[in-house]
Amino acid sequence: KDGKELVQYAIGKKDTQFVIPDSVTSIGDCAFLGCTGLTSITIPSSVTSIGFRAFDSCYSLTSIDIPNSVTSIGSLVFRDCNAMQQITIPSSVKEIKSRAFYDCNKLIDVIVLGDISKLGNEAFASCDQLVWVELAEGASVAKNAFEGTRYGQFIYETASIDGFKYSYMRGKKDVSIRAWEGGEQA
Repeated sequence: KDGKELVQYAIGKKDTQFVIPDSVTSIGDCAFLGCTGLTSITIPSSVTSIGFRAFDSCYSLTSIDIPNSVTSIGSLVFRDCNAMQQITIPSSVKEIKSRAFYDCNKLIDVIVLGDISKLGNEAFASCDQLVWVELAEGASVAKNAFEGTRYGQFIYETASIDGFKYSYMRGKKDVSIRAWEGGEQA
């Protein structure tokens, strides 16, 4: 009624791009569920919360910018967004809940700019192309956060699993997790 919550994207709309109005402060549960034609969604900085399964099964979604106003990414929000290859999580986000990016099978790069206090169960599970994750130092990561990824599971020590070397590197502010194959970055 007041234009602050986007409850649902217009059913049957055939646009490939959508700009959420500046009046919106929250995106409701399942608001864009199954919007298979959308390739780009622009979220304004007025949005502070994104509901459960908000963009679930947006198979063509390649571009979405999460504004610095969002503090949490809920469960199953981007599940099955199969065209998304890269996502940057702004520093304002402190939690990524369970299965937030589950089965985003073209996702390659994830850059987390802030200090995530919690990366939930299976947050990036079944993202079988994932090769690059950059997390802030001290992030709390569920043991199975990367279950079913291309290399099995990212871990926080040097190890060799299925011929791939996993390692972490600590900088002043960041921990970068990289997958290596034969001395080259995979």
